[in-house]
Amino acid sequence: KYEGNLNSDLEELCEIFLKNFRRQKIFIAAKVASSLDGFIANKSNHADKWITNAESREYVHELRSWYDAIVVGRSTIEVDNPKLNIRHPIIKKENKLIILDPRSKLLKQILEKKEFNFLKYHKETNIFFATKSKIPNTNFQQIEFLTLENLNTKLWDLGIRSIFIEGGAKTYSGYFQESLIDRLYLFLAPTLFGQAHGISWLTEVEKKIHLKNLKLKQFSSDIFVTGRIT
Repeated sequence: KYEGNLNSDLEELCEIFLKNFRRQKIFIAAKVASSLDGFIANKSNHADKWITNAESREYVHELRSWYDAIVVGRSTIEVDNPKLNIRHPIIKKENKLIILDPRSKLLKQILEKKEFNFLKYHKETNIFFATKSKIPNTNFQQIEFLTLENLNTKLWDLGIRSIFIEGGAKTYSGYFQESLIDRLYLFLAPTLFGQAHGISWLTEVEKKIHLKNLKLKQFSSDIFVTGRIT
């Protein structure tokens, strides 16, 4: 076994494969774009569509390509109506999309013919709705789950080995609460929302979260921080 100076860097380079191989579990990363004071949106919904700049957003599309699937909560779809595909000048890849929709609220809207952007940019075979109880008589793929750990097991059985979480606050908090996150990608924009107006990206977490092996980078005016969760 290699124990040289590059050991930590090599572990990070192969971190997805190594967790898959050693523990037979999915590697989980979370990406957050926030203001300097830790908010991802304005409570009055008057915030700009994008918090971070174009350079940061292009790098997010590269990060998406590193993972098998994107995970997003129902509310994020309803509020932001994102495409959630990979739009990169060089990388061409179709990713899978896992939507946390425990009470099937979003799926019911879709079955009632409400339109959402992600439906235009993802093949139906690549979309999965994670729910507590399946809706019958629909071609959309549904995965029943009890806990997020239980969902991970079912995703593993489907051949998914890594996921990239993109919001919202309840989704981030749920995964951190169950201690499931392996890596955090945090993009900080040079803006302040303030406690009275901002929506925090992390709530309901009982234990302090520590990051190790921090890497920092700057995308124009944005600060990018990533680290492994200890």
